[in-house]
Amino acid sequence: MSRPKRLRFAVPGIAALMLTTALTGCSSDAAAPGTGPGAAQPAAAGASLPAADGEIVLPIDAYAFTFPQMSQLDRARQTLVRDCMQRFGFTYPFDAARMEERERGLVLDFGVYGNKRRYGPTDAGDAGKYGYHSPSDIEIGKPKIDVAKEKENGSAAQQMVLTGEGPDGKSAPDSVGGQKIPEGGCVGEADTQISPQNALGDAGPVSQIARDSFDRSLADPEVTAAFKEWSSCMSGSGYNYPTPKEAGGDFSTDTEKVSAKEIAAAKADVACKEKSGLIAAWQGFEVAYQNAQIEKNAQSLQAAKAERDAQLKRAAEIVAKGS
Repeated sequence: MSRPKRLRFAVPGIAALMLTTALTGCSSDAAAPGTGPGAAQPAAAGASLPAADGEIVLPIDAYAFTFPQMSQLDRARQTLVRDCMQRFGFTYPFDAARMEERERGLVLDFGVYGNKRRYGPTDAGDAGKYGYHSPSDIEIGKPKIDVAKEKENGSAAQQMVLTGEGPDGKSAPDSVGGQKIPEGGCVGEADTQISPQNALGDAGPVSQIARDSFDRSLADPEVTAAFKEWSSCMSGSGYNYPTPKEAGGDFSTDTEKVSAKEIAAAKADVACKEKSGLIAAWQGFEVAYQNAQIEKNAQSLQAAKAERDAQLKRAAEIVAKGS
């Protein structure tokens, strides 16, 4: 899974699982069990990370995976993929240090619950340091890995074993080197071992409620009135942004440093949100909507929570056994 796209204005449902299927460094020599990249990873990396500045917690988060929990799933998935690839004589690159850095970056950018900057910058200290940039780009640096190029460096046989697909997405042969390729390749095999239903990550109802509450909030009269008051406040500081979704769009976030002008705009953004009561109105709508949906969908959400906990339990066992 690729790293979630970082946005200056985060959208709901951005918390996606993160398996990297890069093949750079793969060789035909299978690594010995317990050696090579990824050996001796901590069983619950990221679990103790603190909530990020500007963290926002919503009712549906009680049924969703946190980013540290998704990192645990990813470690289990990577462990299983590595072991599967070894059965076919391939070494799967598994860089524990890179994974830990990615976990840190995810929490810096999205918060533990994935809601940081759901409403744009909301923390004055965060805005004064990062502006509209992704915090991880400043604290860690932009990723320097060309995943597409890494994939190209892998052989067709390696890619078929990894994904179960041949070149250009065509069906792969049933076997490689006399061994039957699992359905969906090693990635598919890993997924079904963690989730027999092959449904890793947040259940449908959880993601749906998170998306719907955000989408519906944009048309709520109290929220739209706060938008107008926020926009008027920003205009008084010299910024012409109709809604927070446009805020900061005139600054490039691809730079390695945050300009003083960008920081000034982000700080004004936060100050105007506080003055207009925008966050209280916006989050208030989402909380009320989500609570109503949680009550309405209690049975399916309890099942989602049980499946989440089961996946985390299986992931912890896999990582502990595979370390």
